[in-house]
Formats: sequence, C-alpha cells, structure tokens
Amino acid sequence: MGKKSPLMPGKFGNMYQMPEDIRMGRDEEKKAWACGLFMAISDADAYETKDISISNAGKVYERLEIHDRSPQMYTVLKGKVEIPASETLDGAKVTYTVSEGEAIILNPKVWHGGASGIDVPATVFVVLDEGTTQHDTKKVNLQVPVKLGPC
Repeated sequence: MGKKSPLMPGKFGNMYQMPEDIRMGRDEEKKAWACGLFMAISDADAYETKDISISNAGKVYERLEIHDRSPQMYTVLKGKVEIPASETLDGAKVTYTVSEGEAIILNPKVWHGGASGIDVPATVFVVLDEGTTQHDTKKVNLQVPVKLGPC
C-alpha cells in the first residue's frame, strides 16, 4: 500500500499521494491502493466502489449529500478535479483540488458533491463503506446552486 502521505490535513478530511510506482502503473493497481488505504483509514469491514468518468470542465451543484457513518474517498486515476465540501448545508464551501495520483478521504458528517472536472477527461474511483449508497446517504437541494469551473 505504501506509506500514508497526507498532502493537506483539514477538518473535512485528508489528502494522500500514491507512491510513484503505483501512480505510474495500471488503473487496477491504483484502485487496489485506494481500497487498501480506505480500509486502513476507515476500519471498514467491507466497501463499495464507483467508477466515474468526467468529460466536461465545471459543474453546477444543485444539491449536496452527507453520510453520517461513512467517510468517502475520491481517487483520481486520470485528469484533475475539484470536490466541494462544507460543514453545514448552506455554509461556506471548501473546494479540494485533487490531481491524478492523489486521493482525498472526506470525513463522515461532511456535506459534499461529486467531482467537477478541471483537467478533462478525468477518471475518478470512489470508495465508501459497504451499504453507504443505500443506507447512509442523505441528499438535499441547495437554496442557491454552487458553480465550479467554466460551466
């Protein structure tokens, strides 16, 4: 798995850098690294994953989501993305920029949105505790949409 290398600690989560040999490897190796890191950080017994392809730069967020029990990991396999996060639904947003070979693990109880493309096409691998999508996801519409990038 390589050593844990937080790039930017924060109250919403932490960023990590893939070891160089994994970053230069195949997507399967990058995904295995991400799953191993997620399991070590979250103490999860099992996890679920999602592959996301982003073809356009920018995004308008009309809603955010939160997980009360599970952290959420975004690992960028290709390109560069932004991830919005907030302590409260209508509070000030922090935007994390995550580049190829980097990952962010957002803490539970953090409002967040999906990845917005910066350097596209981008590929993002998401890891969550097993059952999060069905049993620990709350999505709420924003009163005022939030725009990232040139959309």
